[in-house]
Amino acid sequence: MDVQVTDVQPKRAHDISDITNAVVALLAAIAVVLISLYLHGLTRGVEQDAHTVGDVVNDWLFAVPLSFLQQATMIVITIAVVAQLLAKREWLQTTISIAAFILGMVGAIAVSQMITAIHYRPLIESIKSASNVQFLLPELFAGITAFLTCAGPRRMSKTVAWCWNGMLCVAAILVMLSANSLVGMLTSILLGRCIGLVIRYGAGAPNVGVWGYDIVETARSVGLNPQSLAFIGNSHARLSSYSIDDDVTFNSRRYALTTTDGTHYTVSIADSQSHSVSYLRQLWQWILLTDLPLRRDRSVEDITHHHMLMLLAVRNAGIDAIKPYAVAERNESSLLFLEENTTLSHAELSEITAHDVASICEYLSRAHARGITHRHISANSLARTRDGHLIIAGWENGDTSSSATNIAVDRIQLLTLLSMKLGIEETITQARQVWSDDTLSKLAPFIQKVVIPSSVRDLPQWNRSFINDLRSALAALAQDDEADNVEVVQLSRFNLRTFISSLLVVVALVVILTQLNLHSVITSVETANPWFAALSLVAGCASWIGSALTLGSYTDKDKRYIPGIFVSQIAQSFAAVSMPAGVGPAFVNLRFLRKSGHKSTAATAAMSAVVAVQFATTFVVMVLLGLFTGNNGLTKMLPTGTLAIVIAVLVLIITLSMIIPPIRKLILTKLLPVVKNYARQLALLLTQPGRLTIAAAGSVFQNLMLGLSFWAALHAFGSSAGYIETTFIFLVANTLGSAAPTPGGLGGVETTLTVAFTGVGIPSAVALSATLLFRVMTYWLRIPMGALAMHWMGKKNLI
Repeated sequence: MDVQVTDVQPKRAHDISDITNAVVALLAAIAVVLISLYLHGLTRGVEQDAHTVGDVVNDWLFAVPLSFLQQATMIVITIAVVAQLLAKREWLQTTISIAAFILGMVGAIAVSQMITAIHYRPLIESIKSASNVQFLLPELFAGITAFLTCAGPRRMSKTVAWCWNGMLCVAAILVMLSANSLVGMLTSILLGRCIGLVIRYGAGAPNVGVWGYDIVETARSVGLNPQSLAFIGNSHARLSSYSIDDDVTFNSRRYALTTTDGTHYTVSIADSQSHSVSYLRQLWQWILLTDLPLRRDRSVEDITHHHMLMLLAVRNAGIDAIKPYAVAERNESSLLFLEENTTLSHAELSEITAHDVASICEYLSRAHARGITHRHISANSLARTRDGHLIIAGWENGDTSSSATNIAVDRIQLLTLLSMKLGIEETITQARQVWSDDTLSKLAPFIQKVVIPSSVRDLPQWNRSFINDLRSALAALAQDDEADNVEVVQLSRFNLRTFISSLLVVVALVVILTQLNLHSVITSVETANPWFAALSLVAGCASWIGSALTLGSYTDKDKRYIPGIFVSQIAQSFAAVSMPAGVGPAFVNLRFLRKSGHKSTAATAAMSAVVAVQFATTFVVMVLLGLFTGNNGLTKMLPTGTLAIVIAVLVLIITLSMIIPPIRKLILTKLLPVVKNYARQLALLLTQPGRLTIAAAGSVFQNLMLGLSFWAALHAFGSSAGYIETTFIFLVANTLGSAAPTPGGLGGVETTLTVAFTGVGIPSAVALSATLLFRVMTYWLRIPMGALAMHWMGKKNLI
């Protein structure tokens, strides 16, 4: 029986993977040249091994001129491929392939001439061959590579595949016989590949998918007896192009198929040549997001089979979805046969009412109860049942056995989309009919722009503050509600924490390479008494106990994790290498407190209390030691006039700010309430005698250990300075030096310590050596310890 087929003419395929592969080929060519330039011995060694094999090859090729071998290769390959293309009546493809051959040769010649014109001898020497050739790069092989690339994928033609193998074999033989250099040959082939891929993408390749009567034959292979087949549309990026009939499948061709018994089906076809867009989109999401399982379907077979399984799983869960019939493959296409949709229709976002929210939330909850998540809820996904209930369609990217994070992301995507139409307050009010306040409030940490589909962010209702408003509204449902920000669970790989960690590493490397005088440090360490040097290191590390005691005293009992508190003090050593002294420890303490469960204001108050106690105790210790020793160095180092000027300037700035009405209003309405709340919590912490005593004891212990560390450094070089006097001068000089706005007070600390101890009679050579030894033991050696501590805290989600 004849089948009535209505189809469109296949268009040439412009596969985005051609461009990505062209970029890879270009980068590989550049890498080969750089390796030959900077790893010259490696490439020459590989080439010498090839020449050794070439001595054997030469025994049976001695009578064959190398030029003839190249020309014969070119002629055989071009004739074989052109003959095949012409036999298939691929006139345009033949023309494009021959043009690619010419452009490939021209490209290789142009690059050769450019390198020659630059006249950089190391580069020329690394590319040129031992034989006397006209151009640095073998232009013939660049042309043949571009020609074969445009002739079609090797998987589609045995002739093209055999020609590729033959060309590569001849190229290897020519390198073995020294006719061409290894680097020149690789660069030429990669360059030709890049040129061929760019041409193939621009001109397009023949569409080798399944069309027309081939679809009919495929339908018969799965038990259908078609009577008619009609093309009904494509699905791509435009919203209007998607259809509920094939479950909102991305990047597909749709056909209506009717069998001889009058049954109707929808055929959704995915072509391999257009699958690259889908795969790259999935790959980008996988790169962008972390700790969130996502699909990466390498082929159209994978994505089509998975789509059918998802539809079966959703229907098996007892909720509405399109009913799949079968999956089949033919040529370079994968076909999904779906029974005619008679129960669902597309739902416009503008038609959604408040009564729809509970319906769709209930629908999603039933899917989640079976571990099924959607992963990409957008305006395209909304559908209505025959009874008018709002549901979700488009399960192509969904998955089973989903994690709690995926479930949370599903709910966030749905609430965000509904809030675009109904508003945040109304949407949450209706959602509370299905989801409890506890469930909704726990979504707040996961709300972030990166999990919202781009099609939703493109809606006119979207604005920059929408995410923050939704997060605040959900957080307000928590039972322990506070006027505070929610600690966001980082789902993006490119987040602030990653950026800060990377920045710390970069700054640390720069500081080490530019500021560390290795010669002076090595000399100081080598001439130091090893026992006193070890004591300096141990005392410096023991100071962590004191700072941990101070921080622990202001950590809530139910959130006090002793190992984390101690390790956070070690991590400060790494933060100090990229931040001014004092800033790094405060930053680490604040991040640790927030990750430990403290709200922002409480964490800031606790961190400030730690800083205040440390500053106050350091000052008191300096005064007491100064009085005990009779040393007036403190008053000399803190001029009264300078202090008065600083206070006067601060008062002037505050006064002027309160005179200007807009600034005064901003301060009174926005800043002052926050400051009052912070000050109230800070005052509460500082007025608790038990906590204050422990914190002060820890800070005193920290200062005494650092003083002991420097005292040991002095004695490592034969100094007989007393411990009390050394600690006093060290605290004064170290405090002033740490004010330098450099990482860890670099430069300032070394200068003030050296000058201070030289000024009290310590020989300058001993003072400098002791200072360098002290900084090695309490700064440089502690950097790798801090890096390991930072890594451990990152794994434990404590920073």
